Amino acid sequence: MSGHSFDMRCDITDNMMGITKSSTCDVEYNCLPKRSSDPVGESQPTKYALDEGYPNPFNPLTNIKYALPKAGYVSLIVYDVLGRQAASLASGFHEAGYYSVAWDASLVSSGTYYARLKVADELSQVKFIKVIKLLLMK
Repeated sequence: MSGHSFDMRCDITDNMMGITKSSTCDVEYNCLPKRSSDPVGESQPTKYALDEGYPNPFNPLTNIKYALPKAGYVSLIVYDVLGRQAASLASGFHEAGYYSVAWDASLVSSGTYYARLKVADELSQVKFIKVIKLLLMK
């Protein structure tokens, strides 16, 4: 699954000695999609789907749901209006089913974003692509 990373700086001060020590480290964390229950009672989706983010407009969290009728390689990436990647929400092999992933956009600017779901089979043949528009209002 996809991971995110950021730099974190820690400053430690010894008040008795008047010494400050700084350290910067790269921190990685995972934002994993979770498999969700079927919204209409079916055990498995019958078609590929990417739902609109909810809520939308949002600040700073939105949930994006998608459905896979067959297992495949999934890429769910959020882009800004200039086409730069803002977040990778899902990546890798997924079993068939319903999924939901939350995007915490607290570290990006207000504006319009586009989430693109791309699904490919084991031969890398694209089976589904859809883009949705997301509006972040801080």
